Formats: sequence, structure tokens, C-alpha cells
Amino acid sequence: MFRYILIACVYFFISQQNPAQAAQIKLESGSTVELLGQNKVIFTKGLPDAWMVVYQTKTDLNNTEALTLEANELWNKIPPQGNYKTIIFRAQDEPKGFIITRNNAFSFVFEKKNGAWHMLEPNKPKKLTKEIIEKFLDRFEYLYISNFINGYLLYLDDNWTATINKKDKTKIIMKRMEFGAITYSFFQQAINPIFKSKVLDIKISKDGQSAIVESEEIMNAEINGKQMKVFNHAYNHIALKDGYLLITKTEETEK
Repeated sequence: MFRYILIACVYFFISQQNPAQAAQIKLESGSTVELLGQNKVIFTKGLPDAWMVVYQTKTDLNNTEALTLEANELWNKIPPQGNYKTIIFRAQDEPKGFIITRNNAFSFVFEKKNGAWHMLEPNKPKKLTKEIIEKFLDRFEYLYISNFINGYLLYLDDNWTATINKKDKTKIIMKRMEFGAITYSFFQQAINPIFKSKVLDIKISKDGQSAIVESEEIMNAEINGKQMKVFNHAYNHIALKDGYLLITKTEETEK
């Protein structure tokens, strides 16, 4: 399923704990996962070593979107280990059987290139569709409003920029990490932040490799005792790149 397939050509060693003694990680949704173990993965066909995180989930392994969101949230809570360029998150369901037990599993692959981490899309879409884009935007919006900075940075292209056209005719241009720092600080201070977006139009390229999403965005929050309300007309440019689904450029105009 992924660029790194864990089959007979791969040896891996997991320091796995008993699920009853495993560390519990509580998620924003209120559910929990059990962290079973972490260790190095050694590939036998020339691929570089990777790091693997194994956890037990209560999420249905057929619900790819929910599993992906869960993995993104865990990525925000479990920092990358060592100097690995590939990290694998392996979600397992509860063991079945009495004497001989077995687990079903679903894996997510995170890769570091040019200093930035991105996640390979689990279903490896060949082309963008309206449904894929809408689910992707729901995922990104959840990570954004939840202030999971490492989670939403996975989906911003290395060269991503946001151009904000202000009401006073001035313009602000932010790069990827600058946006992350400002957004994190904002949500740390904001009281009862509410972010809503409404997709107005989705234009997909003929080859299905990119799209432009037009939307309206409203942010309400209290900052330093003052109520803030911002209404933007936005365009997000989205692309499939090397197995990643990324926002490549954002343009907003304050209304």
C-alpha cells in the first residue's frame, strides 16, 4: 500500500509492551490509544532505516479518514526520534484469539525532505476528486482549529506562502514556519475561538493533479479582552506531489 511495504523483505524489531501496561494517550476527541512500543526498522533491500511507532486503536481500520486524523494528532503528540528520515505509525486493532492472537493493522508513512515532514496519503490517490479535496480540507481544518501545529504543517508545501490582502490595502506574506508560529501563539491566547469555512467552488485541473478551492472563512475569538471577528475570501491551491497531498499556496482578502 505504501512506498515502504512491510513484508518478507523487511526485518523490524519492536520493543512492544503488554497492552494492559501500555501508555495511554488521550486524544482531542476524548478517545484514547495505547502506545505499545517504538523502535528502529531495518530494511533489507537498500532502503534507509526507519523508526516505527506501534499503537492500539479502537478506530475501525476500514475508516481511513478517521485513522488518518488520529495518526495526525498522534504525530503532534509524539515527536520524531533520532535522525530518521522515515517514520512509520502502525495502528493495530485489539488482539483476537486466546492462545494464538492476531492483530489487523494499518500503517502511515511520514517522510522528511529538505527539513520538512510530510505524510504519504494512505489511499495513494492517482487524481484529485471533489470528495478527496473536501475530506482533506475537513482534516486540515480540524488540525488547525485544534492547534496541532505539527499536524497541519504536514500538509503545507515546503514553499507554501500565504498572501493576505488587508482591508487597509496593505499586504502580508507569510511562509510555512512563520505561519505555524503565529497560529500556535494565536490559539494559545484565544478564548473560545470559532473557525468556520464554506467552500464556494472547486476547480480541478484536467490532469487531476491540482486544484483551486475558493471559500469564505470566518474566525471569531476573544484576544486580550477584545472580541475579534475576521471574514476572509480565500483561495487555496492544492496539489498531489510525490504521494503527498499538499496546500501549495493560499491567498486571502479581508472583507
